Amino acid sequence: MDRYELKAIGTVHKEADMLVVEMTEKRLTAAMKNLSLFSHATFIFSDGRGRLKVRVLAMSEVDEKNGRLVLAEGGGLLEGNAVYDIKPYIPCEDRLLTEQQMIDTAQPDKAEKTGGDEVLQLASAGQIRKKQGRYFLYPEDFDSFLASISGSEYVKVLWWFSRFDKKEYRRSLQGEPPYENAPRSGVLATRSPVRPNPIALTVVQILAIDYEEQSIEVIGLDCFDRTPFIDIRSYIPSVDVVSDYKVPSWLTHWPEYKELETTSSEKKLVLDDSDEEQLDSFLKTGPSALAATILEETTAEQGAANEIIIHGARQNNLKNIDVVIPKEKIIAVAGVSGSGKSSFAFDTLYAESRLRLSETVDSIEKPSVDTITGLPPAVAIAQRSIGRNPRSTVGTFTGIQDRLRLLYTEIGHRHCPNCGKSVRPRSQDELVIILRQLGSEHDLQLLSYGKMDVLVQSGKGKEVRWEAVVGQALEVGKGAFYLSIDGGEPILLQNREMCYQCQTILFEMTPALFSFNNPESMCSACNGLGKTIAIDPALVVAHPERSVLDEASTYWGDVRAFSKKPTANWMRGELLALANAKGIDLELPWQELPETFRQMALYGSGEEEVSWSYVHPKNGRSGTITRVVEGAIPVLNRLLQKGGNTAEQITMEYMRAVTCPVCEGERLAREGRMVTLAGLRYPQIAAMTMEALLEWVQSLPSVLLPHELQVAQPLLKEIYQKVICLKEVGLSYLTLARTIPTLSGGELQRLKLVAQMGIGLSGLLYVMDEPTAGLHPRDYPSIIRALKQLKEEGNTILVVEHEETMLQAADWLIEIGPGAGQHGGEIIWQGNPQKLFRADTETAQFLTGRKQIQLNRPTLTKWVTVADARENNLKNITVQFPKGHMTCITGVSGSGKSSLVEKVLIPAVEAHLNQVGKQVLCSIEGIEDIQQVIHASQSPVSGNKRSVLATFIGVFDEIRLLFARETQAESEKLTASAFSFNSKEGQCDACKGEGVQTITVPFAADITAVCPTCHGKRYKKQVLDILYEEKNIFEVLALPVEEARHLFDKNKKITVALQTLCDVGLGYLKLGQGIRTLSGGEAQRLKLAKALCKKSSDRNLYVLDEPTSGLHFSDIQNLLELLATLAEAGHTVVIVEHNQQVIRNVDWIIDLGPEGGAGGGNLVVQGTPETVRKCRDSYTGRFI
Repeated sequence: MDRYELKAIGTVHKEADMLVVEMTEKRLTAAMKNLSLFSHATFIFSDGRGRLKVRVLAMSEVDEKNGRLVLAEGGGLLEGNAVYDIKPYIPCEDRLLTEQQMIDTAQPDKAEKTGGDEVLQLASAGQIRKKQGRYFLYPEDFDSFLASISGSEYVKVLWWFSRFDKKEYRRSLQGEPPYENAPRSGVLATRSPVRPNPIALTVVQILAIDYEEQSIEVIGLDCFDRTPFIDIRSYIPSVDVVSDYKVPSWLTHWPEYKELETTSSEKKLVLDDSDEEQLDSFLKTGPSALAATILEETTAEQGAANEIIIHGARQNNLKNIDVVIPKEKIIAVAGVSGSGKSSFAFDTLYAESRLRLSETVDSIEKPSVDTITGLPPAVAIAQRSIGRNPRSTVGTFTGIQDRLRLLYTEIGHRHCPNCGKSVRPRSQDELVIILRQLGSEHDLQLLSYGKMDVLVQSGKGKEVRWEAVVGQALEVGKGAFYLSIDGGEPILLQNREMCYQCQTILFEMTPALFSFNNPESMCSACNGLGKTIAIDPALVVAHPERSVLDEASTYWGDVRAFSKKPTANWMRGELLALANAKGIDLELPWQELPETFRQMALYGSGEEEVSWSYVHPKNGRSGTITRVVEGAIPVLNRLLQKGGNTAEQITMEYMRAVTCPVCEGERLAREGRMVTLAGLRYPQIAAMTMEALLEWVQSLPSVLLPHELQVAQPLLKEIYQKVICLKEVGLSYLTLARTIPTLSGGELQRLKLVAQMGIGLSGLLYVMDEPTAGLHPRDYPSIIRALKQLKEEGNTILVVEHEETMLQAADWLIEIGPGAGQHGGEIIWQGNPQKLFRADTETAQFLTGRKQIQLNRPTLTKWVTVADARENNLKNITVQFPKGHMTCITGVSGSGKSSLVEKVLIPAVEAHLNQVGKQVLCSIEGIEDIQQVIHASQSPVSGNKRSVLATFIGVFDEIRLLFARETQAESEKLTASAFSFNSKEGQCDACKGEGVQTITVPFAADITAVCPTCHGKRYKKQVLDILYEEKNIFEVLALPVEEARHLFDKNKKITVALQTLCDVGLGYLKLGQGIRTLSGGEAQRLKLAKALCKKSSDRNLYVLDEPTSGLHFSDIQNLLELLATLAEAGHTVVIVEHNQQVIRNVDWIIDLGPEGGAGGGNLVVQGTPETVRKCRDSYTGRFI
């Protein structure tokens, strides 16, 4: 049980007949600033026996300077009592509107003896759970809790601000209250969680008590899930309701009572802009001159062109190369896989640039290079995943979302989350300007808020001292007044953040209001994800073609067996009882049963009872149960609500993600969802495609008021430029709300590029890994245009690339080779790419057609048919896959390729293999002889930061055994575990086997430095002294796979695994290379290699997502031959790919599109490459 410590901030003593509370420390006087502006406060104190008490008391005098306050009444405090907290009495927080009907059910708190504890230790009394926006108390001692509230409907919950129980918060004495126009105040004059003792006090209403779950549902709370509460006190009207109170001027407009209503989160959004529309119709003027120029683009200033000169680069397999790179050009680096391209681009140029930016840090490993001159700051855009966080979206990643939030904060029109009325505070000066402008052309009448008394009546053009009039009207109406124009309906004008229609208090708008990652502004029902988990009836009865007796549903299970040996199990018994009552033949398939019966079985019988009589044939137990039918779904929902591991295991099979019913998928709380700009709510903008967003941004300058346009100008310009960039790279169909995990590899690659565009920076070196990866050839020109734009802004672009179109578009080309690993690392050609075709390099031979990739085309006879495929943008398409052959799924980014494979094909096959009730989004035939699905995706390989290639492929154990069998190892009693850098027995003590130490660099990413003890070798010296074939364990792990294969040629197990890695184009990787450093393409080929190492006679379905990523033409040839071998062995191979060499050489093509997003999801054509080539509507056909 958790415990919480309260330290006394004050003590009680007597002065004459008065009780005085005096701060225990001089510094605490600062915490009392502005407390004197309140007449009453809630005191939390000890009763003299180590128990906590709470009392609302009047204060006759507050001496902020000397840290003392005089109580107007004793109120149960005794001399020497310790005071732990003082909270100002705020009526809308502390008193209820229904107090007139309440009767005191408990005695007020009071001290039992003098004295008190300077430090009080309190145990947790329970936990507050927040479930889909509803609050539940879970007491540690449920029975004692019920006894303590003694039938009260209203109680005060004392709970702990756990997140603020830190030294820095508890020592904080003053802050800026979130109240409108409030000055800096002491923490004891606010309800802030930042205070000496982070304890909160909230009046709540008890809605329901669940005796089975031992929980109490309440309303009125506002805290995080799993917040601890430490006590419950009765709400006592005679003490807690103060009628004659005083609060500061900045709170006088707040409501006089706390209203406890059930949550309004599920109300439909209704926005009332009638007042604003009426006023704007009088104020609206034509577009300002600024509107015509606001979105004009600016260009970055370019730097002077020169060169980057590299001398003696020896990193990894580079062989002392010298290179001259022209600045402010696009430079392509080509070569076979493992030739040294990444070593040159990333491990030398980018690493050296990072080193120079952090040159004050010692011990950072320097790239192995003699000199680099003219090297600018570098930015790397690699293929590695940018994260699969479901909260990360296109909008957050590109920065557009941040700018939109600022735009809505600055000029958005908010609405009351309770009643929907427009709430548009204006400064007093702004109100004066409006009245002066309107008064020159209209008759005006000002009426007081509330009583509607006429304050001023002004004829058209009449001189009026509007400053004085507005000031008086605001004072009388506590921040608001009505305006009637030409005798029309009164319009409410205000300068306070509050809804004057329903008295709802609002705090100042900030960008956080529009963030679904902020706990206070996200939808509390789905925690800002836009989706919740719900029980799906289609998963409860997963096999409707069967009868319930024959396990149509795993929920009821084997009902036939149960009916033969019945028990008192009501879950199955209610189904049989209902069938008996309704005369239903349960031998019929579920889908043929009457609809009324199926509804009752699933959702319950309401108040209708049924009877179940049973006699067990063996033990003779018998009985009759008469109850209502609860229904499968209510039972599962109850279990889901209860939570816990057991409930989760039971319900998981029947759940699926659905759009959140509270926020309707918009992810925000009501207040953030109800702010509009030009008539559109913030979530509506976030749901727009880039194309629609561009139109909206372009329309804003002509509809905004002049002062709004002035404020919005810089933000609109930035948003416009970012959206233009997204359109230029072919992503205009994406929405801001599209989550990053749902994007394809090509979409992700372009998104990374857009994040760097339009930011106005010049003089940078961009190092990119295959910017065309994941893209259809149709989209290559858009990427090339984007790269040229970056170049024109004064930047140098270095791309590691294999794609022919990209190589030809470069200004300069460097080819590294001639082979991989130790056979590469040399500059074999550099210059203008147009001249490469005359050379005799591997790249030149494929580009000129002197070498070609060509496989034989077999006859297709057997098929897997997927019909009515529907997910994301797939439009009920029907496609075929030839069994035992290679199929390539093609189409532009966003056309539906990943949806077809990952959301339709794989789940359908797995559901058949596992016989589980998964949601299948198609009908499928021809998969009877497929025994396994092997999906090699580009997602990161699973493993921790210490996992290496040798471990993943399964050869490291064997290698360690070889070392342990060496004579010297046996004599020193070194076991195989000593040769693992994860073992304390063998790892370096200083770096724990990591070989590096992490150094934190301010304002930059952390940097790793070589361990000064083992010099990066990860092992103890004793271990490194053991040699196998004249190499120690560190040297073996540093070997490329291709070399290691020859070293271990006598060990068949190791050789087979390493040969497989070479077959999939990974022979250049090192045995000790961390798997987290692999690109998406490398990770996928590694998964494929691991699957191929497992000998199996099964007929498998192999699914690969762009396996050629990072491969040279010659490597693609090898990979295709490997996949063809798999197909010849009877396996079905499905490849999602854009590479033209692959597409030309597969047996069957399924081309989706024709466009991405809403314009995709159709079957354009399917057939052999020859068939697709003839299809005029196919973008793929044009490129092959």
